[in-house]
Amino acid sequence: MNWKWLTDWIKRLFSKKQKPDPTPQTDPALADEMDITGALIKDGPDDIVKWPVNVGLKDITIGSLIHWAYDRPLPWKKEYDGSIGNNWLFMEIDGRLYGSPSDWVRRNEPYKDFGDVKIALNGVVYRPVKGQVFGFMLSTPARNNVMRQGNRTQVKQLTVP
Repeated sequence: MNWKWLTDWIKRLFSKKQKPDPTPQTDPALADEMDITGALIKDGPDDIVKWPVNVGLKDITIGSLIHWAYDRPLPWKKEYDGSIGNNWLFMEIDGRLYGSPSDWVRRNEPYKDFGDVKIALNGVVYRPVKGQVFGFMLSTPARNNVMRQGNRTQVKQLTVP
């Protein structure tokens, strides 16, 4: 039996140069208010900072709930188990910046219980406390790495009232 065609095909398959992913297009008006490039990411994709920013957050209020509004219609269509994405918390813990997706966000749900905005680290749950500065954003589904490439909002720098 002549296997030359198969070996030639395999060689061609693996010798082709892979096209790099296109550079994510981020809206320049939606710059992050907090630099998260060095954040240690827990329970989500390490490259979240590189995900394209295509929606902005505005009118954020914090009480027992955290409410937000989008600056344009939300273009995210992919869902995971009924969720359109995750809210994220970025905060300093023991002198190091950490980031983690906190909770699932459903369509038409522009709020979360503020107590659910948290980072679990080595069996300890951290939440921002009164007067603390933290970063908050939303992304397409990312918790536990369910999606390896998606979109996100800009990171808003906030202070707990």
